[in-house]
Amino acid sequence: MPIGMYIITTTIMDLLLILPSPPAGLGTTEWYTNIIYTIGLGIPKNTVAGIAVLTHGITLCLIAILGLTSLSSIGYGYFNTGKSDKRVYK
Repeated sequence: MPIGMYIITTTIMDLLLILPSPPAGLGTTEWYTNIIYTIGLGIPKNTVAGIAVLTHGITLCLIAILGLTSLSSIGYGYFNTGKSDKRVYK
């Protein structure tokens, strides 16, 4: 897929995900992905299902990494969750 088409489809997906959806976008993300890629671009449904699963996996990893990084930056670690050594407020 050309880079221009990738940018357009990603932009459309991002705009559609602004609409209200259930937690983690389960169901609606697959539906939007199916419409954009299958109907719009003619990609087979089994490939589109793989794209949707990959999108969820990447999003999950990004949120987990950013969340753990944020927690560790304020003193909350994996083993001492809720017991910060640093005072956030004085």
